[in-house]
Amino acid sequence: MSKIDILRRSFEDVRNGINAIESAAEAAGRDLTDNEQKDVDALYARAETLKPEIESEGAKHASMSAAADVLARIQPGKVITRSEPQGSDVASIGEYLSLLVRAQSDDSNVRAEATDVLKRAIATQTTGSNALIVPDALVQGSLINFADFNRPVFNSFTSVPMPQAGKQFVRPELYQHVAVAQQVNELDELTSQSMALSGQSVVKKTYGGVLRLSEQDLDWTDPAILQLVINDFTGVYSRVTEKAACDALVASTAFTSAYTATNVGTIVSSLTTAIGSVYNRSFGMPDTLWLDLASALTLAGTTNANTDRSAMSLVKEALAETGMVENFKFVVGPQLPAGTRILGSSKLIESYEQRKGLLTAQAVSILGLDVAYRGYCTFYSKAAGFVKLT
Repeated sequence: MSKIDILRRSFEDVRNGINAIESAAEAAGRDLTDNEQKDVDALYARAETLKPEIESEGAKHASMSAAADVLARIQPGKVITRSEPQGSDVASIGEYLSLLVRAQSDDSNVRAEATDVLKRAIATQTTGSNALIVPDALVQGSLINFADFNRPVFNSFTSVPMPQAGKQFVRPELYQHVAVAQQVNELDELTSQSMALSGQSVVKKTYGGVLRLSEQDLDWTDPAILQLVINDFTGVYSRVTEKAACDALVASTAFTSAYTATNVGTIVSSLTTAIGSVYNRSFGMPDTLWLDLASALTLAGTTNANTDRSAMSLVKEALAETGMVENFKFVVGPQLPAGTRILGSSKLIESYEQRKGLLTAQAVSILGLDVAYRGYCTFYSKAAGFVKLT
């Protein structure tokens, strides 16, 4: 990463930090607290220290851009900079250098145009890694990919925006309520108790991967290898973060309740007992039963002898009839450990994610392109809201 990129990122972090603090106060309809004002002042001070470095580095880039424009007019020789055959579209060495400089430009339109041209010459992964898509002809049809990129468990959690600033953040909790009690006699003092809050630190986790690709692989593959790589990175990131969500769900479950699966009646009885257990600890009704694949298939295959309806259908109906559990969900997680049956509240487990996506860097000396995919992801839960049926 170039120095100007590092400075740009540092400045953006400062700006995002200020915006996050001020936006939170504005959304709450209040002024900044003293601590928030100190944080904002410190961020502005950091911006002032970055300013001379940014100006100095910007001047260097402006000088390089001007020099590259001069070289582009000199044309001491020719060099192919695009994937078309030689003679159809060529550029001088000066023009090539000019493109390299413009690819670093602060003007997004200039940068995008230059990068697009350069990427046609500087490329992807070696052909030996994917010989089947270096034609010989391929039959029609999508690429066969033995992977499940869905995130049923992750998507069942309550999604909360991840704060931009800091490597961790604080999730506030209310651990002591105000007090209300009967006034026995007229003019008796009313009961009084303050509300108390605490904060739990939540640490951000980074997930990502990188692959170095060769120019030849980009030029010779059909379908284009770069798009396949991007699609695979996106899917594998989803699979890995789904596994992280499954691990977070299992880790949040500290309590157990007996589970008997003799028939539909015992299954319903087991669930209602577990629902009471969750409510007594969290004072909230659970709304979800998370199941591994085998447990879900077993539950779906257990039927009532008289109606021939599945246990899943009858459980939903029985819970709805109580009037306390609405929109009860069964979530099947193929990545959950075998034998998983967790009853709980989706409101008491939260997912935080900032999917940053694709990042590329040219490795000019080896005619390569480094492609990375990354994101931040973490989870927060309260054990009181979950019980494992065993």
